[in-house]
Amino acid sequence: MLFGKKKSKGMDIKTLRSLDKCPVKYVTERDSETFRENKLGNEGAINIGRL
Repeated sequence: MLFGKKKSKGMDIKTLRSLDKCPVKYVTERDSETFRENKLGNEGAINIGRL
């Protein structure tokens, strides 16, 4: 393909570190078959860990 889409490499380290310890109101996961959202948790923080 001459003009194909660029593949995403994910997030870089600097962006991930800026999100570490960032508070979140709630976290959901979308089911790919039914397109419904399942609530995984609420009132927490993002924990990136060591990179």
